[in-house]
Amino acid sequence: PGELGVSPGGVGRNVAEGLARLGCNPKLLSVVGNDSLGALVLRACEDAGLDGTHVTRLSDGARTATYMALHRSDGDLLAAVADMSICGRMDGSWVRACVLPHLASAPIVVADANLPPDGLRTLAEACSSLGVPFFFEPVSVPKADAAVRAGVLRGCTFVSPNEEELLAMARALGQTGQNLLPVPTAVSEAHERALEAAATLLLAHGPRTLLVTRGAAGVLLASRDGASSAVLPGGVRFLRFAAHPVKVRSTRGAGDSFVAGFVGAWLRGLGEDACMHAALAAAAATLESDAAVSQALSPALFL
Repeated sequence: PGELGVSPGGVGRNVAEGLARLGCNPKLLSVVGNDSLGALVLRACEDAGLDGTHVTRLSDGARTATYMALHRSDGDLLAAVADMSICGRMDGSWVRACVLPHLASAPIVVADANLPPDGLRTLAEACSSLGVPFFFEPVSVPKADAAVRAGVLRGCTFVSPNEEELLAMARALGQTGQNLLPVPTAVSEAHERALEAAATLLLAHGPRTLLVTRGAAGVLLASRDGASSAVLPGGVRFLRFAAHPVKVRSTRGAGDSFVAGFVGAWLRGLGEDACMHAALAAAAATLESDAAVSQALSPALFL
């Protein structure tokens, strides 16, 4: 026995809803099918005060992206099935036609790796050319790997991988070694140094800041300040932030709320440390909620 539920989701949509609830007035640019789930997504945008008028509704039989998650009784993810073929439509041509016209007025762009590599590369290059900060959420190990091999990092400002995604991205850049094997169950000094080495490598290829999410172990922030050289001896700042103590109801959407909290604070001109605390508070609120984005998120988070 268990419980079944249907709710709007998707990494980019969840981040956009989180930003809307935080009072940031985002625009959602994406694609949905001309089906009941697409209608559900668009209604949810309205209900959350999110501008979804630029979502492309495809009428050629494409199915709205669907993610079915099976959670354990403690709220953690057990298994999942993803039907995401429609995301392949957000390629470079779609980005040029539907996204680039909005870039000039955007203070920041947030995108996730559900876009195909061609679409991500086109978007990253355009953001870099126009000087628009680009926040990239890698989503999964295979998609993180593909994005790196497509050259997406060169246009990134912020990247928010988990540990597995960070190490996969470092491997895609050519880093090898025993310490880049799968993440161990127990934290060790050697593993911490391996994470720092991987983060330093990624920062040398474009991003200014990495937010490495580590579940209950918190977040590793790695950033460079004004360094332009591909070699950064001693030029990377590492800070570790503890996760907020919570009673977890579901892990669904917590990482997306983390991104929304960070970006929302950044839009208010807060420093990276303050942005991190806002991100962790937003993630904690969603961890204690059954929804993919907690309705408790509001501008009061920044007070």
